[in-house]
Amino acid sequence: MQSFAHNSRDNQGCNAIEVSNEKRGYAKPSSSAAERVETTTLARTLLELPWNDAQRALQRSTGVLVELDSIPGDQDQERLTIVEGNQQISLRFHQYGEVFRREGLYETILRGVDEHTVSSVADALAETLKTEGDHILQDGVRHLDFGAGTGRMPDAVMARLADHFPDTPVHAVVGLDIAPEAKEAALRDRPGLYDAYVVGDLLSESVNDVVDTLRDLKFNVLTVGSAVGFGDIPFEALWRAVSVVDEGGICSFNANTRYQPYVEEQLERLSDDGAIEVLSYQPSYRHRNDFCGGSIMYSGTIFRRTGVIPESLWRESHA
Repeated sequence: MQSFAHNSRDNQGCNAIEVSNEKRGYAKPSSSAAERVETTTLARTLLELPWNDAQRALQRSTGVLVELDSIPGDQDQERLTIVEGNQQISLRFHQYGEVFRREGLYETILRGVDEHTVSSVADALAETLKTEGDHILQDGVRHLDFGAGTGRMPDAVMARLADHFPDTPVHAVVGLDIAPEAKEAALRDRPGLYDAYVVGDLLSESVNDVVDTLRDLKFNVLTVGSAVGFGDIPFEALWRAVSVVDEGGICSFNANTRYQPYVEEQLERLSDDGAIEVLSYQPSYRHRNDFCGGSIMYSGTIFRRTGVIPESLWRESHA
């Protein structure tokens, strides 16, 4: 068991980070992949339902009725309307603090837009571990989930590990997000999934010592699920997260195809420099529907970290 702590109040919540702890909502020491996903919650149940059934189930369980507003615009400007008690409230989908604090709302919205990236990425990552990750499956998984949100990505990854590699030990699953509401929602919606959940900005100087401690945990799997760009995670922060992963670790991220020229340029640059080995690249796939029913297209990448990630990558501005 490994634990660490940081006491600065400048780190947006990074003041008590412990791996393999027994605090409420966190994983038990040495929890297997199967144990991390065994609890039935409203959020997990809603993801299994069709959109109309999820709407009704959310309203029955929480009293919240949600409708998606069919107004053309970029995905970070999509809006929804909720009826909560006697109030009618309009929100942007990307107002994650407001969305996350309402139990089950995020998952219900995702059913309404037919999101399937998380399942697809988890399948691809499991296949990559099978063909390229013998060392990880034998040594045990140490998973960093960046842009963690409510924990959907590691939830799916742990389910695949439980199905396909039940004997693989899971030493740690750590979430990292800038929003404190995301941490609260993850511990509420997926109890026992994470060993720790860090709230902080990877581009802030105040988290440098926390980054060093994360690096000491020797993560061998990194997921960044649909969180890059559109005012969420800048690419600089993505590359800094990759720098935290141990050499030989496998990293996965996806991004809207509008960023494809930059993504392909950096993948080629890092490959040529010996910093990464691209294992899988899907240049275009349907991430989800937009609120008007059109397709939002993403690219997906899985690569192995093989060398030093240049510090200049998280000091440049791209997204």
